[in-house]
Amino acid sequence: MGWLNDLCETYDNCQSEVAVIREGRPTLLPIAHSTQNALIEITVDVDGKFLRARPVEKNETVTIIPVNEDSSSRSGSAIYPHPLCDKLEYVAGDYCNYIEKEKPEKFEKYISQLGEWVDSDYSCEQVDAIYNYLCKKAVMKDLIGYKVLQVDEDGNLAQAKINGMPQEDALVRFCVDIIGEDISEVYKNIKVFQMYTDYYVSQQSEVDLCYATGETVACGEKHPAKIRNTADKAKLISANDKSGFTFRGRLSERNQAANVGYQESQKAHNALRWLVEKQGFRLDEQMIVAWENHDEIIPLPQQDTFDAFEFGELFANYYQELEQAVKVNTGQEYAKMLEQYTMSYTQKLDANSKVTVMGLEAATTGRLSITFYQNLQASDYLERIKYWHKSCSWIQSYKVNENSKDKKDYFISYVGAPSAWDIVKAICGYSASDKIKKSTLQRLLPCIVEKRDLPRDMMISVVNRVSSPMSFDSKIEYKRTLEIACALIRKYYYDTKGEECKMGLDFTNTKRDYLYGRLLALAQKIEEKAQNRDERRDTNAERLHQQFLKKPAQTWVILWNKLQPYISRLNAIARDNGRERDSYLSQIGAIINSFELDSFSDNTKLNETYLQGYFCQLYNYNNSDKNQDKSGDDKLNEDKMNEEE
Repeated sequence: MGWLNDLCETYDNCQSEVAVIREGRPTLLPIAHSTQNALIEITVDVDGKFLRARPVEKNETVTIIPVNEDSSSRSGSAIYPHPLCDKLEYVAGDYCNYIEKEKPEKFEKYISQLGEWVDSDYSCEQVDAIYNYLCKKAVMKDLIGYKVLQVDEDGNLAQAKINGMPQEDALVRFCVDIIGEDISEVYKNIKVFQMYTDYYVSQQSEVDLCYATGETVACGEKHPAKIRNTADKAKLISANDKSGFTFRGRLSERNQAANVGYQESQKAHNALRWLVEKQGFRLDEQMIVAWENHDEIIPLPQQDTFDAFEFGELFANYYQELEQAVKVNTGQEYAKMLEQYTMSYTQKLDANSKVTVMGLEAATTGRLSITFYQNLQASDYLERIKYWHKSCSWIQSYKVNENSKDKKDYFISYVGAPSAWDIVKAICGYSASDKIKKSTLQRLLPCIVEKRDLPRDMMISVVNRVSSPMSFDSKIEYKRTLEIACALIRKYYYDTKGEECKMGLDFTNTKRDYLYGRLLALAQKIEEKAQNRDERRDTNAERLHQQFLKKPAQTWVILWNKLQPYISRLNAIARDNGRERDSYLSQIGAIINSFELDSFSDNTKLNETYLQGYFCQLYNYNNSDKNQDKSGDDKLNEDKMNEEE
C-alpha cells in the first residue's frame, strides 16, 4: 500500500494547508470532514437565538462539514445524520409540521448525536449555540418567516427550488455571532474543525492492525469517496458486497483483504482529493495527478514545456530570436535553458523529496482503480521530465490562450515539447472517442515518467494523419498536428538511434526523404504566392501530398508540370522584374543538385523524416523578414556557417 503511505506523508508535510480556505484554491480537508453543497445559511447568537437566514449563492455552496463513517457513506433510506450541518429533515425539529409524510426519527437521531458532542470535553461555544437553537424546534418556522422557504395555501412546504434544487432537500449550514470572534462562519472555523476531529477520534475504541503502517490503531470500515469531484461515488477501498465475490472464496472477512487505520485512510483520501482538484488532469473517467511530497511546485507530466517550466518572458524572448534568425539547428540554446530551469526546481527541493505520479480510472460507478503508479526521487523525476522535453522538442507555433473566454485564440508561444493531451489528440484525431484517447494516454505516460522509448506506431499514426492535409477541418489544426508530428519524429530518432534532429532548416542534410520534403514545401509555397488574395484555395501540393509520400519521383513530375502557370504568374506579379520567381527556381535547382547519385529518381515511399524537411522549409519562408530563398552560392555560405557552429 505504497500509495497510502505516500499520501499520508504528503498530508503530514502539508499540515499548514489543512482547513485553510483560500478563494480560488481547493482546501485540504481535516480528518473526519467532507464537503457538501449547502443551500441555506442560518445565523444565531451565542445563546442560540435566531438572528437571520439566507439562501446560499451558487458560487459559494461548497461547504466543509463534519462527518462520521456512516454519514459520509449514507445512501437510500438509511438514517445516518451528519454531526452538525445536514439537510432540513435532520436539523429541523418542526420539519414534520410542513411535510405530512415525514416522521421525526431523523431529527431525534440527529439531535441526540449532536448532544453527545456537546456533552463531551470537545465542545465549544459555536456548537453549544447551534445545539441550543435547534432544540427549540423552530427552524422551519424561522426560515418561512424569513422567506427563505416557501409554503403553499395549506401551509405545507411548496414544490419550490433553491438554486435549482428542491427546497425540502436543502442542506443547512450555520454561523454564530460571538463578540470577539473574527469568524462567524462555523464552516470556516479551524478551531471547530479540530474540536470535532479530536472528539470523533476519541470515540473510536476498537483497534486492529493497519496494513498501511503496520501499527495497531483504530481502523475504518467505510472509506471516503468524492476523490475526483464532489459528486464522485467511486471508492478506492470498498468491500460492501457481502453476497458477491468481492472477498469471499479466499477470505472470510473483509478486513482480511484490506484493513486501514481510520486516520490514515482519512489523510490519504483527503490529500488525494486535494491534489486532484488542485493539479489533476482529467480525461473522461481517467485522472492523472502528480505531486511532490512537500507540495513543492514541480513540472507536471501532462504539461507542455511552456507551462511545465514557466519559461515566461525569458523564453518568449528566446523564441523571438529564433523566429528572426530561422537557423536554430542544434537546439543547444534550448538545451541550456532547459537545464537552467530544471536546476531552479531542483534547488527548491529537499534531499529526501519524492514525486508520485498516479493514474486513476473508474471501472464502474462505485469502484475506482489505480491504473498507473510511480514513486521517484524528485531528482530522478526532474531528470526524466527534462529528458522528455529535450528529446520531444520542436517549434510550437500555436498554443491555446487559456485567458480567452472561448479559448479559441492562438498565439506564437514557445519552442519545446507539446502537452500530453495535444499529442494524444494528434495521434488519435480530434474526433476520436474518449476510450481511444484514454488508452493512448495510458501508453504515452510511461514515455514521459519512466523514460521509455516512444512506440513507433504512435509516431507513424501522426505522420499518416499529417500526410493527408485535405482531411483536416482547418489550417490551424493541420499546422498544430504537423508540429507535433515533427516533435514525435525527433523523439523517436532520439530514443532509438541517438540522433538529435535539427529544429531549423538544415542545408547540410542531403538525405533523399528530407530533400523531397523541402521540394514539396517549395511547390506549395510557389502556388500560394501566385494566388490572388481573394483566391486562397488548396494547392496542388496539398492535394497530391499523400501521393507524393508514396511515389515522390513520379509525383514531382506531375507537380512540376502543374507549377508552370504559377511560376509564370509570379513573373507577372513579383517585384523587381521577376527576381522572386528566379529565387524560387534557383532554390529548387539547389535542392535537386543536393540529391545523392540516382536518389532523385528513386520512386520508393518516403520515410517520416520528409515531414521535417517539409515543415522547416515552410517555416523558413513564413517566419523570416528576410528573403530566405537561397541561390547556390547562398547555400554554400549557409553550409559554411553551419559547420562553424
